[in-house]
Order: sequence, then C-alpha cells, then structure tokens
Amino acid sequence: MPQGVHLGAVICDVLVRLAHSGHLSAYLGTTLRGGFGRALREVACANPSVQCRDCLLGWRCAYGYLFDTPITPHASLMRRYTHAPHPFVLRVLPGQQRSAGPDQDLKMTLLLFGRAAEYFPYVVFALQRLGEMGLGAERVPFEVNSITTPEGQLIYEGGKRQPLLPVAPVVLTATVGEPRSGRLGLHFRTPTRLRVEGQVLRQPDFAAILSAGLRRLELLCRVHGAGTYDVDAAPLVAQAREVKLVRDATSWRDHVRYSQRQGQNMPLGGLTGWAEFAGEVGQFASLLRLAGLVHIGKDTAFGHGFCEIEEY
Repeated sequence: MPQGVHLGAVICDVLVRLAHSGHLSAYLGTTLRGGFGRALREVACANPSVQCRDCLLGWRCAYGYLFDTPITPHASLMRRYTHAPHPFVLRVLPGQQRSAGPDQDLKMTLLLFGRAAEYFPYVVFALQRLGEMGLGAERVPFEVNSITTPEGQLIYEGGKRQPLLPVAPVVLTATVGEPRSGRLGLHFRTPTRLRVEGQVLRQPDFAAILSAGLRRLELLCRVHGAGTYDVDAAPLVAQAREVKLVRDATSWRDHVRYSQRQGQNMPLGGLTGWAEFAGEVGQFASLLRLAGLVHIGKDTAFGHGFCEIEEY
C-alpha cells in the first residue's frame, strides 16, 4: 500500500449578503475570524466569566474546542507547540471589494476537520450572530444567504427557521506518488507564513513548504481525529531539498493585527503570488495539493496558507 493521508472534513461555501454600505478591511480574513470568535463565544459559552481551562465543561463546548483546543491528549506529538491547531478555516479570497454596498454578496469557504464537524450548527448560528453584530470597525451587518456544499447541495437557506440538514464529511485523500521529473507551480492564494528554524520564510522553499504541509496534515489527523496519516515525512523532505526554485513571482504581503486576548500586535504577513519548481516533483504533488487545500503554515484560522498546485 502506498503511503498516504485520508482526511475527513466538512467543506461548505457560505454566501452572505451585506445589509448596508460601509468600509471593510482589505484583510477580511482577520476581520471575519476575530468577529466570529466573539460571536461563537456569545452563542455557545455557558460560563463566559471563566477561561475554558477553569470551566466545568472544559473543551466540550463549541467555543472551547474550536478556539481553545487542548493539546494534553497528544503531549508527545505537540511538545513543540503551545496550542493545538484550530480545527476550522474561514477562507475569504483577496479581491473582494473593500467598499461594501447594500445587497452586495460576500463569499467565504468554511472547513471543519474531524470532530469539529459535530459543531457545524453552532458555527452557522455564530455566523448569523456575527451578521447582526456587523463586520469591521463600521459594523457592517450581513445576512447568511445560503450555505452549500462544493457539489451544489443546499444546506441552509437564509430566512428559513428549521433544523440544519446534516452535512456528511467528505474524505480527502492524498498519496505519495511515483518519482517523476517535471515542473510544479504553487500559487499562494492567501498570505502564507512559514517559520524555518525560528526565521520567517520570505522566499519559496520547496522542502520547507512540503514539511509544513505534512506537519499540518498529521496534526489534523491525530489531534482532531480527522483521519489516518501514514507518511514517512523525513525521507520525503530530504528528497524535496533536491527540487529547485526556477521562477519566483511571489511578494511579501505585510499585515499586523492587534490581539485583545494577548494584548499586543501580532504579525500576520505572508507570501503571496506564484512560484515554479523543477525536479522530481511527481511524488509530492498529491500531498501538496491536499495540504494547500486545508491551508499551510501559521494563522490558518484567519484563512492564511491557502495554496493551489499545478503539475506540468
């Protein structure tokens, strides 16, 4: 059997309709994630006066699990980390208008991994509440217009008061391919922030990207019960070091966010644009394609790290 990954995820497209005019940040992922966290805590938290670690429910509620995920059950796997990876992504692609107008649509993609799928109704409820609270400094309100699967199945239609239809997770699969020479293009669709030996990566590095992608897939599978991970990463990453960067059309997109929780500015900059690599890329393409889909690197809950792969 070839080495590979089987990852269970709920994937939905969420279409929201803005209710009136206003100004939205160019970094909508940051705005959305921050507001979503406040809304989710409001609708799901039974004891907001205490931290999750001190609550009788612990991490059993939607907010505790999605936003303050514990790492204790996997201490050996997570020994280098202070927090477990968030089991969700809210992705908003760049290019959507910053000046919001009434009846303007805004599209986002929601991903929930493994056990997080159980909290799907809470996520929808929190998005509805966020719409009432409004986005950004000008509190631009919106309504959740529809939620559909990538295949077009309607899960939720705005304005209808009825239980949500169940959403079955899809199983995303990637395998280690046969060695095959060629070229691979990697498009950083949202800012992608990687750290190598404590340093932020400001130029595409194939081995570093593969290593981060495999680490992301392993953590989602093992920490969140999202599936099975059967990949011997070390020799693959060693082989990936032979793949060369032959075209670099990336740029660094800088951004700083103030974290009320930590009381300080947090850097959120990352690589955007296109890079092309040459060498024996065939064995890596499937794994990188899946890793890019579920996002690579830091700040994935903000929508960072979405990459698309093209092999040719």
